[in-house]
Amino acid sequence: MRALNPLTSIVCGFTAWIIVLGLNNPWVSATVMIAALVVGTATTRNLSLIATTLALSLPTGLSMLLIYVPFAATYRDGLVTAGQLSLRFAALIAALLAALTAVRIPELVKALQTARIHHSMSFILGSAIQFLPQAHDITRRMRDACRLAGRTPHPGNLVIPVLVQVLYHGGQRAAAMTTMGLELPGRRTVLRPPPDSTIQKLVRILLPLAAITLVIIV
Repeated sequence: MRALNPLTSIVCGFTAWIIVLGLNNPWVSATVMIAALVVGTATTRNLSLIATTLALSLPTGLSMLLIYVPFAATYRDGLVTAGQLSLRFAALIAALLAALTAVRIPELVKALQTARIHHSMSFILGSAIQFLPQAHDITRRMRDACRLAGRTPHPGNLVIPVLVQVLYHGGQRAAAMTTMGLELPGRRTVLRPPPDSTIQKLVRILLPLAAITLVIIV
């Protein structure tokens, strides 16, 4: 997966969403979900993708049962509707997570820099993408600091230090990106750009078009 451009992986996930939502067929949803789980598990080499998909899908499935079963014309119709919607949601989640398993944040930021998108959008996306991993790391370090100080970590003694650190690192990140010239117009070059062959560029164009064509025809 190291030879796969991050944008290619994201486009593959987006294409799966087009197919699942466009065709709206339980067999298609099941096929996409199984394929995504197999690819994601092969990429991560563990069962974390399957566990995460289940953790996100089961509550939604239960809510679908509560919404559709009591108010359907028949009990069976409610179960079928809830099952189809739950399966579709699980397929969407699995496709998204499988696409993200092949994406490394630094590589994605570099891919956005070299992509043919507006420089302001590239700057905003680059900042936003790096925010969540850094916020998660800051929260973990603040929890460790509380434990070392002999205090029990809880929102009351974490929220202010985490916010201060997030704002501080956000300012540093913005300054670094400004120094790199990400807010300036024009194409970007990076020292070691992510792999991006002609075939991958064609795939990113043709794959969504093929999915849209399939949805229209079927």
